[in-house]
Amino acid sequence: MSRYLALDKAAFIELWVETVLYGINTVLFVGCLYVFRRSTQRRTRAYKFIIATVTTIYILCSAHVILDFVRAIIGFFDTPDGALAYYSQLWIRSSVSKHALFTAACCVADFFLVYRLFVIWSSRVQILLVPVILLLTAFACGVGTVRGFSHTRPGETVFYPVISNWAIPAYVLHLAFNSAVNGLITGRLWLFEREVSEALGREHGQKYKKIIVIFIESGILHTITLAVFMVLYLLKSNAALIVYGAFAQIVGMAPTLIIVRISLGVSIQDKESYQSSFGISTGRVSKLKFHQKEDEKEDEISFKDTGQGDVVERTVLPPPAGAIHLWEP
Repeated sequence: MSRYLALDKAAFIELWVETVLYGINTVLFVGCLYVFRRSTQRRTRAYKFIIATVTTIYILCSAHVILDFVRAIIGFFDTPDGALAYYSQLWIRSSVSKHALFTAACCVADFFLVYRLFVIWSSRVQILLVPVILLLTAFACGVGTVRGFSHTRPGETVFYPVISNWAIPAYVLHLAFNSAVNGLITGRLWLFEREVSEALGREHGQKYKKIIVIFIESGILHTITLAVFMVLYLLKSNAALIVYGAFAQIVGMAPTLIIVRISLGVSIQDKESYQSSFGISTGRVSKLKFHQKEDEKEDEISFKDTGQGDVVERTVLPPPAGAIHLWEP
């Protein structure tokens, strides 16, 4: 797309792209609700928190695309001077509200990412220090960006300092935050995969490798979209508006995509119960029992759902000789 893409054309393409992604977002949200409905911990506080957070993000994403539709109707049909004149008015209430909804959706999604990090790292508060600082700073810059829209004047664009002085730091910090948190989550899962592989064998560790791949793929989708937007924004191309609309829905898709993919890829296919990284179990506890000699004590390794992340409970006994069998209690 040209660097000189007209603003009204970019807004029309943005609406089309965002609508398509909103459909995907809706399917993932419904799938997420279905996964939670099948959960064995529907009455726990963790369940209620997660479902409330995911629903809030979806509502904000829905409000964003609805507002885009309203703006398109007003701009293309009800504005005498045409859509270009309408979309150039950055200070009007609908424009400011649109960017406020985007900032709110990003904030809620990022706090949910912090919660996921907190759970996976077994409630270690110290691991949250840097991510929380990045998150709060990015949120402050996001608020400054929204305020910048309300203070624009006729003839100014989104690339003017009144907005860009806040927007660029906000997106850079947001990118750093997501990269850091996804790296910490992936690293923790990798360490746990090694522990499981050493204790139970590589076959069982493979299940955590699947989860690692899911986290990496979902994180890459989010990161690449943000990086492309930043490049286009720095080039002062109106094509950045198209990526902006897509990103408004990807923010909501990322958490639900992980939940649905983990459920379909691990919890349903495998008989063993592996607690997801969200603190909700979707199956029964499985145990591993070793064949042993008559004079040896039984050694068990079990996965238990504590609501505090991925935990392996095992007795510290050397594995007896023989094959390993799985049974359901």
